[in-house]
Amino acid sequence: MNILTLAHNDCDKKELFGWIGEACANPAVRTALGAPITSTPGDVWLLAIDDQKLQGFCAITLLKSGKAKLHAFHSELSTTSGKVESSLIGAAVKQAEKMGAQSIAVVDYVERHRVYDLQGWKAGVERGKRFREYSKTLNGGK
Repeated sequence: MNILTLAHNDCDKKELFGWIGEACANPAVRTALGAPITSTPGDVWLLAIDDQKLQGFCAITLLKSGKAKLHAFHSELSTTSGKVESSLIGAAVKQAEKMGAQSIAVVDYVERHRVYDLQGWKAGVERGKRFREYSKTLNGGK
């Protein structure tokens, strides 16, 4: 499995949406995420590709505060989703560091806490009954 990094910009936009367009339009994927999939220019997307098939994806937005927001994180396109999600989370941390972020945060299902615990993320505030924020301080962050 390879992680393909694409920016949401004029150069990469066509390739990016060629990879994720079908998944973004799939109601089951949107339901699994608990929110619509969004992207704005400047976002960096990480795509897990195996045998020329999309296995999972996520996006990183660098906020003005210097924090990175991980969103649109979906790894259930694969039968080996545990490996895909672990690879995507690791790649997201590295990409956020490259982007100069001090920390990275994601809002995900409460029951997925082990995924983040295993990679050193801290559980934060609950967002409603089903979601929780997880965050990680990055190299150089305080």
